[in-house]
Amino acid sequence: DVTGSYRAAIVATVEAFGGYTTTAAIEQVKQSGDANNDWRVTQRILASQGIDVDLRTIQERFDGLYNGTGHTAGLHQNETLIGTADELRDLSRRFKLAIVTGRPRLEAERFLSRFGIERCFEAVITAEDAPSKPSPDPVRLAMSRLGVESAWMIGDTPDDIVAARGASVLPIGICGDGAQSDALRQSLGRSGAARTLIQWTDIKEVLP
Repeated sequence: DVTGSYRAAIVATVEAFGGYTTTAAIEQVKQSGDANNDWRVTQRILASQGIDVDLRTIQERFDGLYNGTGHTAGLHQNETLIGTADELRDLSRRFKLAIVTGRPRLEAERFLSRFGIERCFEAVITAEDAPSKPSPDPVRLAMSRLGVESAWMIGDTPDDIVAARGASVLPIGICGDGAQSDALRQSLGRSGAARTLIQWTDIKEVLP
């Protein structure tokens, strides 16, 4: 759950440059597609308010908030694991698992290590490895590293679903149970989700 980390970093970065946004508004941008990069999402929100800031400047401010500095703790510490580590370990004993994320590798590996789940995943595809979703390339790379020709992909944004479809992978949408869940369910369905679940842990009900 990145509500208190990545989403909070977007809010704070937008405010730092004189803009204003909310987590609900960020979610709307995410559901519009082509929004896998949070620096660009931040830039898009600022631009919609007539505030022009170059991407490098946004990235520096955002990363300082998210990762922390020598004087302040990073927002990444607010992240929580949805589901449990044991549920992931059980799943990894039945299936080959991979992660396809737009995060930089350092941030992805830090999270996996923090919750002790790094050994659950045989492949971790990050921002350094392939173009961002909705490109299917990172999904195809994950499948190649797993040595598989078919897969299911779980995701909570249209970019996830489009990337999965482009890689000929079965896309399963996750809509959550918050205030935006109905709108997200519809957005994921329009993007091509084969099925939509509330949380990823519900996948156990539909797996063979």
